[in-house]
Amino acid sequence: MNFNFILPPKIIFGEGTLEKIGEEADRLGAKRALIVTSQGMLKRESLKQAAESLRAHKLNSEVFARVVPEPPVKNVQDRKSV
Repeated sequence: MNFNFILPPKIIFGEGTLEKIGEEADRLGAKRALIVTSQGMLKRESLKQAAESLRAHKLNSEVFARVVPEPPVKNVQDRKSV
């Protein structure tokens, strides 16, 4: 199942959409990307695919992996120290 959902956030869902992150970021005029995730995602192939898609579109990215499920406001404050 593939679909686009815009309200105004745009959700792109379906097989192969992970590789489109760089294309979408480029379309939005991004120059850099911050990938916000949990420690558990650092070892997953999906994170590598996302970063590679961004690189393929000449976008630098940084990973912030100190987010916990249902993150408290402190997680936002932690980002300032990266």
